[in-house]
Amino acid sequence: MPDTGSLDPTDPPFPELFLRNLARDGTFSHNVKCMGFALMLYTAGLLIALVTGVLQQYINNYSFLATTVAGGLTLCLMIWASKEIDPVIMQVSSTAKVSESEKFMRFREETKSNQSAVKWYYLLSIGFSLLFAILALLGFIGPSWINSSSLSIQCRNINLGYYVSWCAIMGYGTGVALNLLRYYSSLVDSYSKRFLTPENVNLLGTVSEKSGLRPLGKLALKFSFACTMPTMAVFVTVISHYLDTGTLLLSKMPYGALVMVYTGILVFVFLFPLRHSHYVLARAKKNALKSLDDMVESIASSGVQNDLEALLKIHGIRSIRERITGTPSWPLNLGIFIRLLVTVLTPMIGGALLQIYLEYFLGR
Repeated sequence: MPDTGSLDPTDPPFPELFLRNLARDGTFSHNVKCMGFALMLYTAGLLIALVTGVLQQYINNYSFLATTVAGGLTLCLMIWASKEIDPVIMQVSSTAKVSESEKFMRFREETKSNQSAVKWYYLLSIGFSLLFAILALLGFIGPSWINSSSLSIQCRNINLGYYVSWCAIMGYGTGVALNLLRYYSSLVDSYSKRFLTPENVNLLGTVSEKSGLRPLGKLALKFSFACTMPTMAVFVTVISHYLDTGTLLLSKMPYGALVMVYTGILVFVFLFPLRHSHYVLARAKKNALKSLDDMVESIASSGVQNDLEALLKIHGIRSIRERITGTPSWPLNLGIFIRLLVTVLTPMIGGALLQIYLEYFLGR
């Protein structure tokens, strides 16, 4: 059965312009396109602020700039991680010796032609675009320069029109990023359940650079890292609000609880797609250790345990047993684990540093 193409969610098999054009690497890489798009979005507001007479207020609104940049960075990193999905799946499949099977080819074809992907894409992208635009139009969100008291009604309407458009575009990008995350999580979970078994995983390869299931752990880390980018906008917004008003934006909100919830989301993004991989590795490890113990017991019960050849066999089996005992039951090693800790602790560390900065360095 012929392959129908790569499992790349940034190149969807349905009519779509936004993601496909941003993600396609041509004259400019997707990194340049995403950040350039964010810069163009901010620059458009700069020109409108110049025309309506609120340029200085616009420039001083650092949280607006940070949110725009964070949006571009988040989409950029989501695309970067999404482009790694197909190579990782092929790498793990090759190790598990399923990459040439008809079942695997059929899985790729079904995934690529899955019609629900169209529904999810437009539900999330258009849904969040409308949600953000409606919130801006109704005045639930929005910077002060939109309705500055010194402005005429016409200028206020111009500013509001830009901001609603900005929110619609940012909402669309948010939906696209969330859909990429949904695609990754669903695909890896489905693939792991259908193709990974205790019999076809490479236990000793789990800790190596390219063998075993470690590539899945590295991929999960990339998506978790992408999810930390919005915290940059949050921290800048809190600092900016404090400098302007002398009060904490989150003073009436359970900040600690919000940080814990966000940290929990990052952990969930990392662990959820890997839960079946964890089960397979734990089961394979248990089976391998039992098999090795049975071999030692068989040699010992044969009455030749004092034979030199038998002793060498037992020594070799125990050496392998020690290596297998030391293998992790999750598809990661120490380096990935440390980077995961840094990733999930980013909101906590950022929150702590923010509090120190506000209380001690600013002295307010």
